[in-house]
Amino acid sequence: MLESLPKITGSVTVAKPPNGNVTGASVSITDSKVEKDVIAGQAGEGTVEKSKVEIGGDDTVILGTVSAGKVDEGKVTQAKVTLAGGTVNVIKGGFAKAGEAVANVVDLIKGEVDTVFGGNVESGGKSEGNIVNLLGAKVKYIYGGACDTAEGNITNLTKGIVDVAVYAGQGEKENINNKINIGSETQSDLSELHLETATLYGGKQGNDVKNEGNTLNVYGKTSAKGVVDFDNYNFYNVEKNSTAHLALTDNVDLTDSKITVELAKDTNLTVGDTVNLISTQGTLT
Repeated sequence: MLESLPKITGSVTVAKPPNGNVTGASVSITDSKVEKDVIAGQAGEGTVEKSKVEIGGDDTVILGTVSAGKVDEGKVTQAKVTLAGGTVNVIKGGFAKAGEAVANVVDLIKGEVDTVFGGNVESGGKSEGNIVNLLGAKVKYIYGGACDTAEGNITNLTKGIVDVAVYAGQGEKENINNKINIGSETQSDLSELHLETATLYGGKQGNDVKNEGNTLNVYGKTSAKGVVDFDNYNFYNVEKNSTAHLALTDNVDLTDSKITVELAKDTNLTVGDTVNLISTQGTLT
């Protein structure tokens, strides 16, 4: 029962110099209730790198935000959060109030979380090369990178549930070369991945936002609510004369998008064969 769990009414922060650098800070939370935030490494001004947070235990509850690395102004890099159980409000691999979040990782193995950011910069800045791996948990929202410029962030979806949305990049000004992978080269069975109510976004919608080179890679068959703002759609392990590899319910606009296809091993097309990539209950343009 939650009432019998170890209870932390404040925040948990392992390393917190006012200024300077933090390297290799780590914290593990198991079968506990934390009412505020969990932060492995934090700095006022400087760089936080290679810090990590590990969360486990089915009864764990964290009501605040979990950040492996956090800076007020500077850079968070190579920080990692692993969720292997429990319920969490928000997870941020790397978080900068101002500056950069680069090459941070979030692994979502088991448990539930409302919102996940691979890298997040609150004011301006850049989120680059951050990775979110959905490996079995349940999530409402996933953001590969969120800031002014989101570039080269990757979200890998292989197993688990996304209820609402996945954003490859959520840059207020630019979203460049961000990527969502549904499955992988070694994982084409997507029977344990559920995106039926989720919309997948390459970037952020808006007239003043630059979205360029964002890519959706599909390695097996799955369903989703919709797909928006991808320049590139790549389909792998494609079977002939089969149902759609990506079944959607919303309207789909593929105007100016590039679509590539790689057939499944030992598959050869002959006259009369068909390849069904995308279907929708709405309209397809």
